[in-house]
Amino acid sequence: MIEEFSNPSLPPEHPKKVGAVGGVMSTTVGPLRGTEGSNPFLSSGESGANSSQSKLVRPTVAARTRRFHHETSTSGRAKRSGFYADYAAQPATHLGRALAEGFAYQGQSSPFRGGRPRGEPSAALPATAFVAFLQNHDAVGNQPFGTRLSTRAADPALHASIAIVLLSPQIPLLFMGEEWGSGQPFLFFCDFEPGLGDAVREGRRREFAHFPEFRDDAARQRIPDPTLSSTFEMSKLDWAEPTRQAHAAWLARYRQLLEIRRREIVPRLHGMEEFAGCYRALGARSVIVQWRLGDGSQLCLIANFAAEPVSAADIPDMGRMLYASAETAGTPQSATFGLLSP
Repeated sequence: MIEEFSNPSLPPEHPKKVGAVGGVMSTTVGPLRGTEGSNPFLSSGESGANSSQSKLVRPTVAARTRRFHHETSTSGRAKRSGFYADYAAQPATHLGRALAEGFAYQGQSSPFRGGRPRGEPSAALPATAFVAFLQNHDAVGNQPFGTRLSTRAADPALHASIAIVLLSPQIPLLFMGEEWGSGQPFLFFCDFEPGLGDAVREGRRREFAHFPEFRDDAARQRIPDPTLSSTFEMSKLDWAEPTRQAHAAWLARYRQLLEIRRREIVPRLHGMEEFAGCYRALGARSVIVQWRLGDGSQLCLIANFAAEPVSAADIPDMGRMLYASAETAGTPQSATFGLLSP
């Protein structure tokens, strides 16, 4: 696969990306290591088990996906059923640990998995070994009706969450249309032969039996059929959306945050050491996160998804203000970033 993926027309400095999941990662990494002298490769893997895979991949060429969707959903909204149960009890702690150390679960017991331990320590990995996102095809498509956060979360909470993803040291990922706050659903859809299609349809509906609102079979029948062409058609973007005022405002906000990242964050990522992040939960829904960047400066975040403001006594010296989603640091449903010089 590596040889077939290679493109000699690309310049030597052009990075190449190969995605792998599960056991495929172990067979992919060997060839990747042997090609580092020519074109740089980035290997990405997704692990629901929160496996650091430290035996398989060197952090310099690996990116592990870490979704903040669950942590921010349970921080900003009271969603406690199904797989969200893992994040409902202490959302700020899970968010802080994911931001500072990589994985939200690093050996702790998982309610959704019947109390079994989940995850491995990941604080020794650099922040750039993780891809962070609010939404992707799974986080949206695995909603029963493919609803996006832009239609389920309040604007202040969504604004704060976006700032966290785009200004934290992890590699940010954006899902199609997210940058303008698209309201279009993205449903689970497929194109299989009838036998397999029937099994996927029924399996899809059984999957939501864990949620109280879908324990009744009649309720599950309302979940769109993934094999219908209409389900696919509903999932397409509306390209007129970004021209409308509300969506254009979100697009401008994303561009502003990406420019701040380009100017202030990216130049300081090189040289970040292991255990560079730390966090302190201030309550169930507010947290302070700090990272020591490669140039010795300190990036500070105060995130508050609670209904009450953070006490002024709990707010540390933030240094030079980089971005605030609200006028005052610690305001309910807000995120504030500052930078302390070395």
